[in-house]
Amino acid sequence: MISTIYQAKLLHVVDGDTIDVDADLLHGLHVNARIRLVGIDAPEAYGSTREYGEKATLALEGLLNNKGNGDLVLIHWKDLKDHDSFGRWLCNVQINTPNPIDASTWMMNQGYAVSWQRHLDGFEWNTQMTFPLELGFRG
Repeated sequence: MISTIYQAKLLHVVDGDTIDVDADLLHGLHVNARIRLVGIDAPEAYGSTREYGEKATLALEGLLNNKGNGDLVLIHWKDLKDHDSFGRWLCNVQINTPNPIDASTWMMNQGYAVSWQRHLDGFEWNTQMTFPLELGFRG
């Protein structure tokens, strides 16, 4: 699989699986981009899952701001579609620290997201769940 790696600075956490960044494409050429974290599904921050979605958003915001001061590494996989149906880049997001943390894995391990495959298999967020999820690994 071919990938491109970009350095980025967090601008805003949109929800538990979407962020806005200032990405350095090449030697100081910057672009603002909306990023969809690859491989996970977090509850929406509106509608019946609003409470869960807000918690997931705060968890991701805390992780990205507190662990790495908003310094991120984006891994954009060229074998995936470049963008999703909402125009978001599909990327793995890592916190740029001496021991990089993958944001998607952290969100699943903490119970704030499930794997995208599980979502495709019919998983639905509902208000009867204990949140964050208490299922061990949430992949």
